[in-house]
Amino acid sequence: MTRLLLLMVVLLATLTGCVEAEETWTLDAKGGGTYELVLRWNADLWRRVEEVVGAQAMRRFAGHGFPLRPAQIRDGLKGLEGVEITRLEEGQTDTGLRELALTVRFRRLADLLRWEVIAGRTLEVGREDLRPGEPESTPRHVSFRMEPIARVPVLDRLAALLEAEARPPPEPPRGLAERDPGPLERLGIDRAAATLVHRMLKPPLTRVRLQVNVITPSPLVSVGGERRRGSDTRAAFRWDFAALRDAKTDRRVRLRWRMRERDVAPEARNAGRTARRAGGSQR
Repeated sequence: MTRLLLLMVVLLATLTGCVEAEETWTLDAKGGGTYELVLRWNADLWRRVEEVVGAQAMRRFAGHGFPLRPAQIRDGLKGLEGVEITRLEEGQTDTGLRELALTVRFRRLADLLRWEVIAGRTLEVGREDLRPGEPESTPRHVSFRMEPIARVPVLDRLAALLEAEARPPPEPPRGLAERDPGPLERLGIDRAAATLVHRMLKPPLTRVRLQVNVITPSPLVSVGGERRRGSDTRAAFRWDFAALRDAKTDRRVRLRWRMRERDVAPEARNAGRTARRAGGSQR
């Protein structure tokens, strides 16, 4: 049995999960709040992919922001006025996944948006203006709109490997000496390694999950395009790998809540770098 085949058998027998990410934005009545991030990933899978594709190719993945390391987070948040890390831990879950948990307290949303990890997001939050002719006594609403994910770079790279293994680059038109080398050759990965990576990654990638929660200081009046009634203050938005890869998927986080008399509305406007076409199924 060849080394690659043996490694493939071991991997197919032991793989669990791939990437799970959950963010929770908790907004308080004073205009501040907390940001929580929990990342879980299969570190064993990550390490074994590196064994197959080589350290040089893996470094190109590592340059696309995943997994985050505690030291990177501390350095990125250090010196941001009004932002305080209250929890930063990395460890192992009961299911064998590596987990990183971060909680950050911020006085203003604008303070947190200076962090490079989320600085590229399009986010708009603030008190809605009264319509012409509405009396000052009209209940005021706060609107929260965010386009958190335009693309997931490291998942794009992994998906490119899967696609390249299934679809070799076409030969160049007659008369042209060169053809597009495709993602395999650009990463320095041969066809045998790509076939193995394809078999390694295809099952766990279907279990990739991203969730964004928003917790408001008073009851929600709408989430996405749906009205809400009652005392619910939590909205959850979820996407899987297929949705994250689909450019047509709506990944916008949209919600509104009613302000109470003494509440302070959070105020933030961030143009970001995300694509305008973005959203997600909300529940």
